[in-house]
Amino acid sequence: MTVDGVNEKSTIDSAREEINQIESDSHLKDCKLTAAAPLNESHDSYARLVEAIPVGIFRTDKNGHCIYVNQCWCTIVGISASKAQGTEWLTAIHPNDRDRVYQGWYQAVQSNQPFQAEYRVQTPAGVVTWVFGQAAVEYDSNGSSIGYAGTITDITSRKLLEIALETEKEIAQVTLDSIGDAVITTDSSGRVNYLNPVAEGMTGWTTQAAHGLPLTEVFNIVNETTREPATNPVACILANGTITGLGNHTILIRRDGTEFSIEDSAAPILNRQKRLIGVVMVFHDVTQSRSLAQQLSWQASHDSLTQLFNRRYFETTLENMVATAVQQQQHHVLCYLDLDQFKVVNDTSGHLAGDELLRQLARLLKRHIRVTDTIARLGGDEFGILLTQCPLDQAVNIAENLRQAIADYPFIWQDQIFRVGVSIGLVAVDANSTDPAAVMSAADAACYAAKYRGRNRIQIYQKDNAELHQQRQERHWSVILRQALEQHRFCLYRQAIASIQNNEETTSIDFYEVLVRMLTDKGEIISPEKFIPAAERYGLMPLLDRWIICTCLTNLERQLKNKPEDVLYSINLSGTSLNDEQFLQFVISQFSVFQVPPHCICFEITETAAIADFKRANSFIRSLHSLGCRFALDDFGSGMSSFAYLKALPVDFLKIDGEFIQGIMHDSTTEAIIESIHRVGHVIGLQTIAESVESAIMMQKIQAIGIDFAQGYGISYPSLWCE
Repeated sequence: MTVDGVNEKSTIDSAREEINQIESDSHLKDCKLTAAAPLNESHDSYARLVEAIPVGIFRTDKNGHCIYVNQCWCTIVGISASKAQGTEWLTAIHPNDRDRVYQGWYQAVQSNQPFQAEYRVQTPAGVVTWVFGQAAVEYDSNGSSIGYAGTITDITSRKLLEIALETEKEIAQVTLDSIGDAVITTDSSGRVNYLNPVAEGMTGWTTQAAHGLPLTEVFNIVNETTREPATNPVACILANGTITGLGNHTILIRRDGTEFSIEDSAAPILNRQKRLIGVVMVFHDVTQSRSLAQQLSWQASHDSLTQLFNRRYFETTLENMVATAVQQQQHHVLCYLDLDQFKVVNDTSGHLAGDELLRQLARLLKRHIRVTDTIARLGGDEFGILLTQCPLDQAVNIAENLRQAIADYPFIWQDQIFRVGVSIGLVAVDANSTDPAAVMSAADAACYAAKYRGRNRIQIYQKDNAELHQQRQERHWSVILRQALEQHRFCLYRQAIASIQNNEETTSIDFYEVLVRMLTDKGEIISPEKFIPAAERYGLMPLLDRWIICTCLTNLERQLKNKPEDVLYSINLSGTSLNDEQFLQFVISQFSVFQVPPHCICFEITETAAIADFKRANSFIRSLHSLGCRFALDDFGSGMSSFAYLKALPVDFLKIDGEFIQGIMHDSTTEAIIESIHRVGHVIGLQTIAESVESAIMMQKIQAIGIDFAQGYGISYPSLWCE
């Protein structure tokens, strides 16, 4: 059998020569037909096998020129056997692989080794096939090299699968290298296989250095609070095979000692048989976010100036303390501290000095309390301390040490030395303390009692103490008053001041005193006797006075537009408003806002307030007097030392204290005092007003004395002013 006349013909010719040789021997002539038949049959079987085998077969001479290819080779390469002759068969190798194949063939020949390689062949039509080619040297019967024989096998399907897998592997690798999270994989025994670049950066280990090491050696994690080794999630997965994560507050310690706050999760890697073959762990750096969360948490519970706990945290702790005291019969103590003379530092050296003093005193206080106690800045220059599991007598000793430490502390600011004190209120927190707010209020009241009694002292709250009860009531009213100011729950009343002498100048004026009332959230009216003391004690009167002035001028502006008339409205001013440096400018500015002539307004100042800071009061009165406002000295006579001031104060009216007027009915001495006040006032050029006139007989008596005006229920009751 011949394939394009290549190789088979030479094989047949050789066989025939052997047969002829056999025939030439006389003693074998009889075996001619017997030997030739099997040889021909063997040749035919070989030829059929070569053509049927699904592998491309080729043979070359020793120069590499092709002398035979089978049909499978032709099918794979896409060229005929005749076309493959000589060196043409090499052109079937893909151009991109030729150099590599030639180099590999050359090296195999030089080293007398078999040639093996994976490469591509390309048909003339452009079809590319991946093949696995191999070849070896052929020798003749004498052992001489006569050429090469080899095969090519179509491996396109496998190669495409390998390429796809390699591509997926590259994509996975690029993905792992590109993601922001750190990734570590281990084998089934927990030894490291791989770290992506982020994991390398966070652990300080490269994949090469870490490969094969136990994960615990590469991934060093501890609890940020206890600094104890944290449970490794990979160990948990290897134990139970379920997805798990790190506990909170986990710190990763890098190889060089740098620490990261991290969060992570780990999952098992399973093969197709669902058998655990490793673990993948993903984690990321949360140092910044955790630090921010800690910062926000700290800010929510601490005072930024002193670094102490803030009021909110303190009150929450007090609530828990009250609960444990009731449930577990425990005994604690609340200390309420208010610095004395702190305002002197602020006023003298400014708020920077005041802030620094608060910081230093905060550190001082912390040094004098126990570790188990809680100290907080409650606001301004006020501090609170919760003494846990502390008897009252021991709390008194602690409070005394605090008081003495502050009293002895020299605060130095810009070559000046200041000393401040502290007033401390103490209240027991025990089984009887069911309301944290009431405990706080009691401690506050005790602290103010300590201030009232001379400052720089300690006051223990006692339930039956009438003075403390009154102060607590005032504190209660101060809270209500603040809410009423915020919600505008006030209204104005007016009470007539009647001229009681036949005087054309006084009878032609409609004269009223402006009175303020507070409304509850249900609209009920509260008289000033209940809230004014609290407003004065807690510094709320300037705010209330401002509201009264604005509302009065608003009403009066509308009234004068509707009915121009000669009116005079008297407004009470508190002593704290007189001491407010901004109050005078506020009053002056209101006359430019409202179209109300200043001569329609009279301001009432108590004798006590005028004498308390005579210079400031005198300046205030003169400034507004020059605008046209009038002034009345209220409650005159209560001090009995005021005659000397009358000549210096530019007031227009003397309002004689109501207690004197009440006593005129049954005390001739009181009547004489009233008469003398009236005479002195008239000599100076002042008009007099009698307060609390409640009957016709009282009216007759003060009229007989010559007093100019009368005010009281005997004249008229206050009425709502809603112009």
